[in-house]
Amino acid sequence: MSTIIEPTFVEQDGKRTHAVIDIEQWHLIIRQLEDVQDNRDADRALTEPALQLDQAERIWAGTHPLKVWREHQGLTQQTLADKTGVSQTTIAQIENGTRQGSVKTLKKLADVLDVKADDLLP
Repeated sequence: MSTIIEPTFVEQDGKRTHAVIDIEQWHLIIRQLEDVQDNRDADRALTEPALQLDQAERIWAGTHPLKVWREHQGLTQQTLADKTGVSQTTIAQIENGTRQGSVKTLKKLADVLDVKADDLLP
């Protein structure tokens, strides 16, 4: 059920510059936008790759997320390197913590692993 919102328009030089609505209508709009965002988040959660509990526990225990996600996808370092253009050595260094990896590199890796770059941060 939708509610029709009747704004009051403010004009300047014959052009509408602002629309004013009462506070109840404002709160209704905000609740509806929050519902839309909640639905998008739920849809995303259903389609995003997810780790099993034991895999998440490996990350909590200190295994680099890149290694866990890569193995979760069934990829070797070399295969991931071939798919991303990031060298196998760089991937190994990121996974063992001797290198951080640039934002650009993490983005390339995340795109192939179908995760967000943030998911690859320790």
